Amino acid sequence: MRVSPPRRSKSPPIQPISPAKSTRPSTPTLTPSPLAIAIRAVSKSYPRREKCGAEVEEGEHENTCRSKKHEVVCGVNLDVARGERFSLVGPSGSGKTTLVGMLIGLQRPSAGRIWIDGLDLQRHHAHIHTRIGVCPQHDLLWPELSAREHLMFYGRLKNLRPRSLPGAVQASLNQVQLAAVANRPSRALSGGMRRRLSLAIA
Repeated sequence: MRVSPPRRSKSPPIQPISPAKSTRPSTPTLTPSPLAIAIRAVSKSYPRREKCGAEVEEGEHENTCRSKKHEVVCGVNLDVARGERFSLVGPSGSGKTTLVGMLIGLQRPSAGRIWIDGLDLQRHHAHIHTRIGVCPQHDLLWPELSAREHLMFYGRLKNLRPRSLPGAVQASLNQVQLAAVANRPSRALSGGMRRRLSLAIA
């Protein structure tokens, strides 16, 4: 995947935010940022093993495999402003899933840096995780758990406080119009309801 550098804008360049000086060092100092996402020269490569055939060094078997780098994402530069809707479109194998995986912290870039809400992803991954959500292509639901139980579980994973968790769950159910079936097992929900539940989880 190759994305050309973003157009010049009046927004200042993104800089990493220093952690807050408090009794909770894991919480970074939050300052307003014009960009929701900033990607700078991000690349991702994997080792690829290939058969060398007859072209082998002396002493090696003819089917010896050697490692070579396979670059999936190559030097991506991208800005997404707050409130902006951005679609990442490309053919299969172009690196879309890999780039999203790096944005949410599942994979570490081989090169480059990523900022989310002005925070360096590598330095403040734990805090950023509580501020973003991803809805996968396939529903990741347990058949026996209800819609409300799913949201309660994932809310705890996002470190929502016990006092605010029930209200946040109810608000999410109302937002995706699942309040009437909140206590119904996910196996009994329609396909469209399960997709809405996955969106609420994200």
